[in-house]
Amino acid sequence: VPNVYGMPSSLAERELSAVGLLADYRSRTGTGQQPGTVVHVKPDAGTVVSRGSTVVLFIAA
Repeated sequence: VPNVYGMPSSLAERELSAVGLLADYRSRTGTGQQPGTVVHVKPDAGTVVSRGSTVVLFIAA
C-alpha cells in the first residue's frame, strides 16, 4: 500500500490504481486537516496486499 497520507483524494486514488489497488472512501470529521485530503489509510502504508485489493481512505470532511 503506497503512502497517500495528506494527498487529495483524487491523487490518492490514482496512486492506488497505478499499483493495481482499489479505493473505498470514508469521511472523517474533526481531523483539523484540509477537507478532501487523506487522513488515514487502512491497511497502513507499507502493508503488502494482493493486486485488486481494496484500500480504505479516510477523507477529512
